[in-house]
Amino acid sequence: MRMKIYKEINIYKIKLETLPEEGWFQGCMRCCAITSYTKKIKTRYTCSQIIEYYIYLCRECQKRLEDPILENKFKKKCDNYIKKHFFN
Repeated sequence: MRMKIYKEINIYKIKLETLPEEGWFQGCMRCCAITSYTKKIKTRYTCSQIIEYYIYLCRECQKRLEDPILENKFKKKCDNYIKKHFFN
């Protein structure tokens, strides 16, 4: 039995010239503020991989998303983004 490969994908809103692409700080997916906080948004299982999608989300936006209605809208937006950019 083959072991599944684990892959982590980090999603952020903006790419700043002053920030390294694989760095700790990136733009919040919701408001573009620079943050180091991430939230797991989705896990996808395939025959050979486990892929976890994390979004950069600042503390203020995380607090706003405590409202279930706003959280559901945001998750749908993230799902659409993931489908568009990562499912080929």
